[in-house]
Amino acid sequence: MLLVFYFMIHRIDKQMITILFGAGASYGSEEKAGIPTLPPLGKDLFGFLDDRYGCFSTINDNIKKVFVEDGFEAGMANVSNDSLILYPIQRAMACFLSDFDVTTENAYFRLFRQIKLLIPNITLATLNYDLLIERALERNNIFYDYNDNRNGRGCGLIKLHGSSNFIPKIPNGNKIVIGHASGLNTVMDGLETHSLATYQEIFDWCHNPDNSSLAPILSVYNHEKQNLFNDSIIKMFQSKYKERILESNLIIVIGVEYLSHDKHVWEPIEQSNAQIVCVNPYPRSLTEWKKCRKDRRVKIIEKGFYNVVNQLGCLIRCFLKKSINHSLN
Repeated sequence: MLLVFYFMIHRIDKQMITILFGAGASYGSEEKAGIPTLPPLGKDLFGFLDDRYGCFSTINDNIKKVFVEDGFEAGMANVSNDSLILYPIQRAMACFLSDFDVTTENAYFRLFRQIKLLIPNITLATLNYDLLIERALERNNIFYDYNDNRNGRGCGLIKLHGSSNFIPKIPNGNKIVIGHASGLNTVMDGLETHSLATYQEIFDWCHNPDNSSLAPILSVYNHEKQNLFNDSIIKMFQSKYKERILESNLIIVIGVEYLSHDKHVWEPIEQSNAQIVCVNPYPRSLTEWKKCRKDRRVKIIEKGFYNVVNQLGCLIRCFLKKSINHSLN
C-alpha cells in the first residue's frame, strides 16, 4: 500500500510543500542538557567561537560587548569589512557548525522518517549553515540535491545563505593569494562550488595555508548577508527558493523569526497563495506580522520543533492525501 501511495503522490498529485527551517529549528531539534549537542542560537554563538577558535582576538572589547549583549548579528554589524577579520570568522563558523550531528531522537530525523515516501512533493529550504538536515536525510537514506535537480527522486535542499560545507574550488589546484582587502563585498565570483562531505574535510580545508585567502561560501552573519565568494551561487539558491515558494500549496516555517529586512525570505511567502504554518515557541514577531497583514492563511503553532514532529507529519500526510483524493474525483 505504501508503494502505491507513493506512486499516486508522485504521478498524479501536483501539490507541493516547502518547509523552511531557521536557527530555532536546529537549536530545538533535540532535548539534551549539559554541553551543547546542537548549534546554538545567535545570541550564544559568539562565546563558543571565541573560546574555541579565538577568531575575535583582533576585535576591541566594545564590539565584543555588543556581541555578548545584543547578539551575533548586531555584533557583526560593527565588525570591519576586512579580510583579516572576516575570513577567520567565516572559517571558524564553518568548522564549528559542521561538527554537529543528529541522533535517531532528533526532530529532523524523525520528521524525515515520517514523510520519506512523500519527499517528491516536498522542497526543503534552510537559513542555517549547519549540516543537520543533510545528516538526517542521509540517516534516512533520502537522496537530496542542493541544485534541486532531483530527476523525480529525493528532495531539493535549498540553502539560502550558503553552507558550512560549501567551498570555492580553485581551477587546476592553483593557489590564489588575494592579500589584505578591506571594504569587502564580493571578493571573487564564478569559482566552482564544491560541497565537502565530512567535518574532517571541512576542518582540513579551513586550516590549509593554501586557502588563507579564501573562505567558505556562506553569507556573512549580519544585516546585509553579503557573500564574500561566489555571490551568484547564493543568488541562484535564493531565486530557486522564491520559485519553489510560489509553486507551493503549503508552506511550513520552523524556527524562523520574522525580520522585515530579510526580504529574500519573507517577500516570496507574502506573495504566495499557499497556506502557511509557522512553528515557533516564541512567536511574537510572527504574531505581529500576521496581525499587520491580516492574513487568515497563517496558522501559528506555539511549540518547539522537537515537540511538534508528529503533528507536522500528520499535517503533511493529510494535506497530500486530501489533494490526491480531490484529484481522483
